[in-house]
Amino acid sequence: MGIGRRAFFALLGLACASTIACSGGHSGGSGAGPPATAAPTQVPSSGPSTEPSFGTPGPSPTPFQTPAALPPPATPGPLTPDAALNVPSRPITSGDFFALAGRTVQSFLYRNVAPQPSVTTNSTVAQNITVSGPVSFNGQTNAFDFVTVESDTSTSPSVQLNTTTNGYYGTAPSGGSTGLFTFGYTSSDSDNTEISVTYPGAGQLLDLLPETGGAQWSNSAAQTFNESEADGFTAARSENADGSYVENDVIPQPSQFSTPAPLTATLTENSDGSGSYAFPLDGVLPNVTINYGAPQGGSIAISIVDPTGQNAPLDFSVAGWFSTPLYAESDTDDGAQAIPTGCNVATFATLADAIDQRIQRIDTVDGTHEWFDQITYVVPNDGPVCVTLNDVIYAYYDLTGQGNEAPLGLTFSGGSSPLQVDDLTTTLALTSATLQSVGRRPDAAKVSSVSLRIADARTRFLATLERRRAQRMELVARHLSALFRERRKHHR
Repeated sequence: MGIGRRAFFALLGLACASTIACSGGHSGGSGAGPPATAAPTQVPSSGPSTEPSFGTPGPSPTPFQTPAALPPPATPGPLTPDAALNVPSRPITSGDFFALAGRTVQSFLYRNVAPQPSVTTNSTVAQNITVSGPVSFNGQTNAFDFVTVESDTSTSPSVQLNTTTNGYYGTAPSGGSTGLFTFGYTSSDSDNTEISVTYPGAGQLLDLLPETGGAQWSNSAAQTFNESEADGFTAARSENADGSYVENDVIPQPSQFSTPAPLTATLTENSDGSGSYAFPLDGVLPNVTINYGAPQGGSIAISIVDPTGQNAPLDFSVAGWFSTPLYAESDTDDGAQAIPTGCNVATFATLADAIDQRIQRIDTVDGTHEWFDQITYVVPNDGPVCVTLNDVIYAYYDLTGQGNEAPLGLTFSGGSSPLQVDDLTTTLALTSATLQSVGRRPDAAKVSSVSLRIADARTRFLATLERRRAQRMELVARHLSALFRERRKHHR
């Protein structure tokens, strides 16, 4: 056991002390978004790998080229607030039904190899939503359950994913207005992934009624998150209002391994941006821990620690790529705005009240900076007729082994040089509605009834983002464990 652990740390020493695959990135200070002016940094390489003892750096077989600098993702400019349309209320009634349809575009770019692999997937989306209630959820006794049955179908590759999401909503007084709140959601899909999220207290505020152009509000990051997947992987995260969190991931191991017991990794993020990822190498030894310092002087200190004391910590740093706070949200009623032509809802209206939610989230343990933007277009008498959602994630740490940074397969970048870019965009538009609380509108051929309450696109979209994060963290744990097993096999 001791030899295996020392070999693993020797491997870390080889890759990190020479090329690392821990790039210092750029010398500019940290910021909320990556600066656009920094230049790439070349980390040299020489010769084939040797097997040094721990603390004796050796040459790396593969050069690590820091990817070129990137500016922050493009986001829509702030809409000029205008007088809001007359949307006084959105009553919720059990038995209401409505349908939405649209499309999702997902792109992936890995920037740490040449040529840079990229994948773009287009999917059609169909949602049928039925309202039931009142029901009880997370201490709220007057919630309404929006049961969303969604089908996402991509053509290349040809894949269909079916998902059922229960989103829980309600209204309550809020600052002299009526607030529309979400209390949380549950989600299950045809891949047997189960997700549940609860928001504390009164929940998260989605809209203020009657709508008023220029109105603003925000929510915190506080939530409790749980996920389970078909292979036995589970994640449980308790997130605080400022975005700090503690998460425990359980990773099942293939039965052919000598120690098939599930592995448990613990992720801890602190409000100042420091954090740690404690991961098991084989389910028996104490967890090795990657410690991340808070940004100081434009750098982030990283240390890999062996809790047995058999090896000295492995220390290095990367250029700062973020600044606190870890979570920032702004919600604005932008008043009357033109509905995008891509929504294809001219039957309903060409103007709508635009409710714009923008979120920036920093995860210093996962190494990601996320930009999220949702605009909901609300029409009098019809409610939300279109929702556009966009999420862009810049990833600065790669512990999954995707790159060519042999022999370790771990890469840390910083500054304005993310290693990976993920972009997810969805547009969903109303196609029909049947509501119990109002009469039919004879002048609209596509609408069987009026006063649509909520386009429940947000919960499914957020569940998709969480599922992607869990898959990435599962790959990290499996990769690190596989590295250890391979090294231990060679040193027996």
